[in-house]
Amino acid sequence: MSLVQFVTFSSAVEASFWHNLSTRKIDLYKLDDAPQKLVGYYTTGHFLQSQNSTEANIAVPARLCLGTGAFYEDNDESFSR
Repeated sequence: MSLVQFVTFSSAVEASFWHNLSTRKIDLYKLDDAPQKLVGYYTTGHFLQSQNSTEANIAVPARLCLGTGAFYEDNDESFSR
């Protein structure tokens, strides 16, 4: 039986997210510093198995991702809350 292990994750924030955020801060939020709803996604870590026996397997870490469509109003209301 294997033990449960926890691995830290990295974040992947697209450059377009920062551009969208700065535009919203200037035009929409202005001086309002209230929390805003965002939608992101989380991927679990996994290994990519090498097709060549002489190469090592590649570890892909767990990630939290935010993209252009991260702002709640831009997303379909069908997302679960």
